[in-house]
Amino acid sequence: MQAIRVHPAPTTAMHLDNIPIPKPSQPGELLVRVKAITIVRDMLTWPETYSHEYVTLGSDVAGTVAEVFSSDSKFKPSDQVFGMADIDRAAIWALFDHARIPRPTMKGIKSRATRKQEQRVLITGAAGAVGVYLVQLAAAAAGVTVVAATSSNARNGEFLQCLGACGVVEYGMLGCYRGTFDVIIDVVGGELLVKCWDYVTETGMLISIDSASFNFVEEHEKRGLRKSGVCALFFIVKGSADALHYLAELVGVGAV
Repeated sequence: MQAIRVHPAPTTAMHLDNIPIPKPSQPGELLVRVKAITIVRDMLTWPETYSHEYVTLGSDVAGTVAEVFSSDSKFKPSDQVFGMADIDRAAIWALFDHARIPRPTMKGIKSRATRKQEQRVLITGAAGAVGVYLVQLAAAAAGVTVVAATSSNARNGEFLQCLGACGVVEYGMLGCYRGTFDVIIDVVGGELLVKCWDYVTETGMLISIDSASFNFVEEHEKRGLRKSGVCALFFIVKGSADALHYLAELVGVGAV
């Protein structure tokens, strides 16, 4: 098969290579003929990309099951599927492992972020490629009031309200929300993430998914910013069949 791969050096070198088609080799694995993939720029900067000698770009995939390891699989050839392959399994053909998917991180965040019946949620970078989905997902949860933070109300306000935000605020006006939010999901990082400590409640939750903020909890604690009652964490995506089923249901009913 053909695959566009990142070669060891230089790091920007991508080549179209002919490589063997993988085969399912153990229970739980299946082979998918990929019809569409998503490639993000940041994949070229992640250290994990270069932990393997050759890496095929693209891990978010949609396609058709071509082969399963055993007949007792819940999938069968010709099934249409979508999902996320490990970094060393992505290709024109993707080898999925549906039996070893970690406990859904999204489910964990969802349960920890809904400790009260009514929740006020702030999403920064709300008009960005990730933020627009966060707004919709949060708005789809019962008892959640979503406030979307953006650089320009004039440019993005009406759009974000159409996605389900109850309020839209520019970054410079967030000061009036001091100690207001039960949950803050940050996509921007930097000084805006620093200021988020002022906007979260004393027993709230502060999550960052900005890739450059992977160690923000430790760094902010050194600066004396952390509140003892706040659950703070950096979140990175993990493959989860349950989470994908949840997303598919939301898409199916038009909530996303």
